[in-house]
Amino acid sequence: MSSLLCVKADASHQARLKHFHKQNRLSQPLQTEAVWLAELDGRIIGVARLVPVDHPETMEFNQAWWLRGLFIRPEHRQQGFGHHLINALQTETNGALYAFALPHLDAFYHRLDFQPITADELPESLQSRLTNYQQSKPALQAYRYHR
Repeated sequence: MSSLLCVKADASHQARLKHFHKQNRLSQPLQTEAVWLAELDGRIIGVARLVPVDHPETMEFNQAWWLRGLFIRPEHRQQGFGHHLINALQTETNGALYAFALPHLDAFYHRLDFQPITADELPESLQSRLTNYQQSKPALQAYRYHR
């Protein structure tokens, strides 16, 4: 039986995480990002990247976060691994969690209790990011998760 582990990446994961990003043609995480990873039988199959919204110089988990990226290897999609990964980081963060997604991912975010919001309901620092992203992806929707 397969064993899934979803954890916040630490120094012991860095080499494997760097290889995973390179192998999947993903940009490397920034210093200001917290990265969670999904490991299946000891192999990284997915990552979620969070950016602190209000205080980027800190990594306090009681502040608001922006889910900057979520990636699950294609052969592992549609099997619930993304849900497990998001659930793991939801339990570790206490503040609001924001995400931007295209319409085909609406049901995914709804099942995780994210609610669609308007751009003016976003923190100021995310409003301009959403506006910039919508120039190339006009259908991009903002979501918020809060306990």
